[in-house]
Amino acid sequence: MEPEDLDRLVAIRRACGEGSERDKLDRLVLAYLMTAANVRTEALIEPGEFQVERDRQVAELRGLADLINVDEPDLELERLCQEGDLEGLARYVQKKLGEQGR
Repeated sequence: MEPEDLDRLVAIRRACGEGSERDKLDRLVLAYLMTAANVRTEALIEPGEFQVERDRQVAELRGLADLINVDEPDLELERLCQEGDLEGLARYVQKKLGEQGR
């Protein structure tokens, strides 16, 4: 991940605005669904690419579901959230995702 990617993630998180973490998650899920639909629509330009893109998105979501399914309480993650350290949080999550990909 490049430094500008981290900046973008922090900006996205801040753009979720005020409200509970659940409210923010709901906004992010809706944004994901809208963007994913646009990507699938763009894939219609090439024959057969819609199915390829849809399968890729499903695999991505299954991977996320697997991560959630094995999740355990994480005190460091909680600390970063409580402190509002979005940059630290993004780095920490990136590190955890990299470790699980091994």
